[in-house]
Amino acid sequence: MPTDPIEQLLLKAYPNPERKGCPGSATLDALAAKTIPPEDPLWQHIWKCSPCFAEFREKRDARYAREAAARRRRIGYGSAAAAVVLISFGATMTRFFTPNKPVSNLPTPPTVQTPFLSPGVAAVLNLEGSSPVRGNPGRQSSMPELQRIPRAKVQLTIYLPRGSEDGEYELRFEDFQGRVVLSNEAAARIENGLTMLRIVVDMASFPVGEYRLNFRRAPAGSWHVANFNLE
Repeated sequence: MPTDPIEQLLLKAYPNPERKGCPGSATLDALAAKTIPPEDPLWQHIWKCSPCFAEFREKRDARYAREAAARRRRIGYGSAAAAVVLISFGATMTRFFTPNKPVSNLPTPPTVQTPFLSPGVAAVLNLEGSSPVRGNPGRQSSMPELQRIPRAKVQLTIYLPRGSEDGEYELRFEDFQGRVVLSNEAAARIENGLTMLRIVVDMASFPVGEYRLNFRRAPAGSWHVANFNLE
């Protein structure tokens, strides 16, 4: 199974060595089996607890492996039955038809190699605690702790404030002189009770320092603002 860069971040971003508030193994089994609805607060806990997420991920991947093995067995049985039918049909048809002259071998088409396109460095902005900003966007910060984004082409996952709706969002990245350095639109979706959107932004050419992200639900939602460091 390919490595998900977001999951790699969640495995390290929220250490909880004392396992405060952690549910039991049976509850994590239920989460991995998707028998607990996405709006249940337990999902919020595993996204904010790296030990629980690691155990959940192990159980989920084990379930995926069992399901894949069952599918392969079903496909194998079906393929074997189809092969028997085709062999019987071919043996019957050869009694009635004699092949004409052999068909000449066709040239093998050249292999076209597609260049690998890197999606960029994975990064996360967690804006669950931000609040609407009245008036012009970007006048104050509602996230006191500055998060960090690498100065590179970034595959950015943004966790929107709790209760945010899905749909199209307008994004503006500003430097601290209020100049818009990047603007974008992206579709947010709700996964396991969290509203998130993913975009690719190229910030490799910008100087290091503090920036703002202004965002709102298009076309006329309330503006939110969050500061972050580019480094």
